[in-house]
Amino acid sequence: MSDGVRLVADIRRPARNGRPVPGRFPVIVTMTPYNKTVPVANMAGDYLVQRGYVQVIVDVRGTGGSHGRWEAFSAREQRDGAEVVEWAASPERPWSDGRVGLSGASYGGINQLFTAAQRPKGLKALFPVVPMGDSYRDVIGTGGQLGLGFVPLWLAAVSLTSVLPPTYSGSDPARAAEVLREHFGNIGAFQIALVLNALTGGDKAYDGPFYRTRSPLEIIDKVDVPTFVVGGEFDIFQRSEPMLYQRLAARGVPAKFVYGPWYHIDGVAPSVGLTIPGTPVPPGPSLQELMLRWFDHYVREVPDPGLDRDVAPVTYFENGSGRWVKTSQWPPAGTRYQAYRLSGQAVPGRPGTLTTGQGGGGPDYVPWNPFAGLCSRSTIQWAGMGFLKYLGLSCEHDNSRNDELGVAYDLPVDKPLRLTGPINAHLVVSTAARDGQLTVRVEDVAPDGKATQLTSGWQVLSLRALDEAKTVRRDGLIVQPYHPYTKASAKAVPKNTPVAVDVEVFPIAAEIKPGHRLRVSIQTADFPHLFPPLPQLGDSVGKGLKIWHDPSHPSWVALPVSPEPRRRSPPPRPTAGRGGNGPPAASGTGLQVGARTRPGSARSRRGTGTAHAPPQNAPGIHAARTRPAYTRPEGAHHRVSARLCDAAVCQLHQDVPHKGGREVREALRHTVIGAARPDRSMPRDGQSPHGPREGPEACTLDEGVAFRPVPSGGSTCGPGAGVVASSVRERSCAGSGTGSAPWPPARRGDRDRLAALPGPIAPLGPVRSILMFG
Repeated sequence: MSDGVRLVADIRRPARNGRPVPGRFPVIVTMTPYNKTVPVANMAGDYLVQRGYVQVIVDVRGTGGSHGRWEAFSAREQRDGAEVVEWAASPERPWSDGRVGLSGASYGGINQLFTAAQRPKGLKALFPVVPMGDSYRDVIGTGGQLGLGFVPLWLAAVSLTSVLPPTYSGSDPARAAEVLREHFGNIGAFQIALVLNALTGGDKAYDGPFYRTRSPLEIIDKVDVPTFVVGGEFDIFQRSEPMLYQRLAARGVPAKFVYGPWYHIDGVAPSVGLTIPGTPVPPGPSLQELMLRWFDHYVREVPDPGLDRDVAPVTYFENGSGRWVKTSQWPPAGTRYQAYRLSGQAVPGRPGTLTTGQGGGGPDYVPWNPFAGLCSRSTIQWAGMGFLKYLGLSCEHDNSRNDELGVAYDLPVDKPLRLTGPINAHLVVSTAARDGQLTVRVEDVAPDGKATQLTSGWQVLSLRALDEAKTVRRDGLIVQPYHPYTKASAKAVPKNTPVAVDVEVFPIAAEIKPGHRLRVSIQTADFPHLFPPLPQLGDSVGKGLKIWHDPSHPSWVALPVSPEPRRRSPPPRPTAGRGGNGPPAASGTGLQVGARTRPGSARSRRGTGTAHAPPQNAPGIHAARTRPAYTRPEGAHHRVSARLCDAAVCQLHQDVPHKGGREVREALRHTVIGAARPDRSMPRDGQSPHGPREGPEACTLDEGVAFRPVPSGGSTCGPGAGVVASSVRERSCAGSGTGSAPWPPARRGDRDRLAALPGPIAPLGPVRSILMFG
């Protein structure tokens, strides 16, 4: 890098017969703090490499095998991203055609935005999956308390993967020891110091320059390349993902937004080619297929007239109805905010009411309970990023027991109530304590009493001050409050005196069905998701609070009420497969999406951009279509006639040194795990890249140094197919190598040579670790 620090990268290249395909290709850059040798966490994109892209996977500074100090999205790390892009785009790279896209999920999605804001030469497009927008409000200091359920575990994960021996430990033990010393020292200097500072009420417990530097929403207006944002309605970054899209779209930057009913791991998995059973997915192209089309169009610069037709500006899942809705904006056009006022007398276990008229009754007492939230969806969403759902905890989908730890207010629903967008809970509260916290949940209560949490929000009483310039108002109501959360903005809570507090409740996308009840429940904690800094805890212990909602102290919730999606007449039923040449579509067995049907899945009720989610066994079923499927244009897709092979059928070169080979085998082992699933990789002559798969191949691990393909069901592969790793040796590259030499003109010729070579395309990776330094 320009400051002399060396970063380490893996270069994954298209290959045939165990050899890299000659020529220059567009490059996809991915930067990770989780060690590029760790399967899945390295975000390796073999799907793209098999289709003619080179992927450069970089350990960010202070992690993996890279030198330097890791400080999580520091200004220096952000600059590294731009330098890596220009290095990858340089004509000095013999495998690069100078055009670069960025891919990755979570951390690997966040740093895309920081990199793009610097506008490095050669950068063409982004595809951030579940990215953060505001480091303080999203996860570190949500509502003014500390993200205990996520932050320490995340810092521990980075620390653990950073002290794994680098791949060059055998060839250069002195340098490996130096890097490990740096990484071990950084754990105390940054990770542990950050947690202790925040926990003891230091400056990291409050918002300020540290977090503003690390918040993409601060620089999103500098991003001017096409960006496809993928978010989750139950993601840890649930709040900011729609905001990132809104800011891009408002400036006319080509942008798309998919918002699914996903926890963090649910959003990450499909971006790395994994399928989590039972996870709802949008109808139509898979996430990887969308990524391919996005990069083909904006990085490879091949026209795709059907992209906007097939992918709406916004696609979101509507909880409750189970529909995927396509719309032109977020929130949908026609959404109006309405105040529902708290009323009646609420006590734990016996809800009050919500009304559009004048509220009355109260005040209602909310007991102090530091463990409220433990049996709620928040624990699954925030403390486990979705992993805890595999424990089968009933609390994930039923918060009724947790609701009894506070008070609740219900609205009976007699016709469908659709809510789409952020929510504000304006509550008038009093307490005998010096401080306290409000947790507000919005829930769908079924006739049997089951309470499903749809979203939630939090607010520390002493940090209730509003930044009026950044607070969003609609229809005469505050709908998205913005609190500074600085130490200077803290206000004392007057003892036993009602004060107004606005609680930002994160975005919702749901339909409440007739016969159900909409519930707003309120508690004084959200453990283990959040935990107060120790001084704040001392000011809150033992004291509950009162919710006031009489005419003199109105408390209300601003809800984003959306209209019924417009409906269109259904298209004619398909009578043929792809291109009109396939067998007739089975009557009554297709999921309609636009003019597409998926054989074998449940029939959908047709609406404008709406469809029911496919059943759990739908992945892998291919569409019969009334209009031609997307086909990568000439010069972009690789025409091969050999039998398709799964990328997981791999052979490790015998020349891998014994000491280095183990790391490579471990890095490839995850590929073997997925070898039994059929491949969707390379198209044959005249086929779409998304066409039918060939028979599956299996792969077993030989106890020596080679992975060898083992045919299953009598099928065979073309010679040399699969992932090949050559000798792991490091090569130093002086400077960032950005250069300004003109590009060789024959880009299409290079692609044509690739297309003409016999045999399937497979990634060659990692070829070697590349060290970049200034």
